Amino acid sequence: MAHRGGGGYTRGNMAFRQRGRSSGSPYWKDKPRHQQDNIDTGPVNVALPSTPSSSREGANQTIKTEQSPVETRPKEIKKFSNKARVFIANLPREMSETELRELFRPYGEVQEIFIQKEKSFAFCRMAYKSEAESAIAALNGMVVKGRDLKVRFAVSSSLVKVENIHPLVSNELLSDAFAQFGEVEEAVVVTDDRGKSKGCGIVEFARKQSAMNAISQCRNAPFLLTRSPIPVVVSEYERDNEEEGQSIKNITKNQVFHNECDIGPRFANHGDVEFIIANRWKVVFDDEKAQRAELEARIKDNRAAVRDALSNVHEQHKTEMLRQELVHHQQQQMRLLQQLSEREGGGLMPPMPSGLPPPLFPGDRQEGVPDPGAITIPGLGGHGSNGGGLFPQPLMGQV
Repeated sequence: MAHRGGGGYTRGNMAFRQRGRSSGSPYWKDKPRHQQDNIDTGPVNVALPSTPSSSREGANQTIKTEQSPVETRPKEIKKFSNKARVFIANLPREMSETELRELFRPYGEVQEIFIQKEKSFAFCRMAYKSEAESAIAALNGMVVKGRDLKVRFAVSSSLVKVENIHPLVSNELLSDAFAQFGEVEEAVVVTDDRGKSKGCGIVEFARKQSAMNAISQCRNAPFLLTRSPIPVVVSEYERDNEEEGQSIKNITKNQVFHNECDIGPRFANHGDVEFIIANRWKVVFDDEKAQRAELEARIKDNRAAVRDALSNVHEQHKTEMLRQELVHHQQQQMRLLQQLSEREGGGLMPPMPSGLPPPLFPGDRQEGVPDPGAITIPGLGGHGSNGGGLFPQPLMGQV
C-alpha cells in the first residue's frame, strides 16, 4: 500500500519532515546535539554501549525512523493486489486458461491465471477485492464440466506479524519502516475497540520473498521503530478467513461427516457417560486457561523488572558520552597550548584558563556517575566476564 503526501515524507533516509520545511528532516534536527537530547519522544528503556565520537557519524547513517507530526495519508486502493487473489479447487483437468479467464471475465478484470492441472486447482488475480468477492459468490459451487468448483480467497504467503510495537507507532510509520524489505501493500497497527494500539501490527508485502527478508533480518539483528530501543519481533502470519467461514457446500459429505453430524446440537444430560466425558474436558480447558493466565502474568512481571532496571541507563550512557567528548576536547586544548608555548620559545605550558574543569585521563570516572557496565538485569546476571553486567566490559567506552 503506497502512501503519498501527508507531511512531505522522504523515503531515502527513512525520516519524516514537518510540512512546509525544506530541510527534509524533523524540526529538532536543526538544534544542537545537547538540545536534541532533551526532546521527549517517548520512554527510553535501554542504552547502547558507548561509541567513540569518531565512529558515531557512521553509526548515525543507519536507516532509522523518527516520527514527527504528520497528516494522515489517504488510503490508496491498489490494483491487482494480493487481496484480490482467488483460489479455485476441484477444477476440471481439461479446462484451459482461456476458458477459466472467460469464466471470471464477467465479474471484473483478470490479470494473471495459474493452473495446476495435475492437482486440479488454479489461482486467479483480479483487479480489486470487490470484483473477487463477486466472482466467489457467483462461481463457488457452480458445476463446470461435471465438477463442483470450490472458489475462495487465496491465502496470502506475504504477511508478517510485528509485535512489541510502541504505542505511538502509526500505520504510516509501520509501512515506511518495512518498505526497506520490499514493496508494502498494506500495514496496519492493530487497535482495540477504543482505537488504542494493542502493541502489534500486520504488514502485507507484494511478494513472499520480501516477507522472508523481513523475518530473517529482524531475527538476526534488533530492528527499532522509534527512539525507544526495544526491538520488534517479526514472524510469519496467516490471516484467518473470518468473512466467509466454512459453508456446508464446501464440506465433503462422506461417512465421517454423517457419523459426526447425525446428532444435532444439545446439552449433555446429567449422569450420562456423555456428560462425564464432557465435564472432564471442561476441567482440562479451565486448567489450560489458568496456566496461560499465570504465564502471561510472569511475563508481564519480568518485563516490568527489566524496564525498571534499565530506566536510568540511557541517561548514564549520555553522561558517559559527554565525559568522553570533554576529555577529547581537553586533550586537544592541551596540545594546542603546548604548541603555542613551544612557538613562543618558553618551552613551558601556560596554566589552564580559569573556569575549566581539571582534565580527565584514561581510567578516570566522574564522581556520582555510576558505571553502566555494573548494572545488572534480573534474569541476565552471572554471564560474561563482567559478572552479569548489561554490556561486556570491552565494549564500554574507555578513553
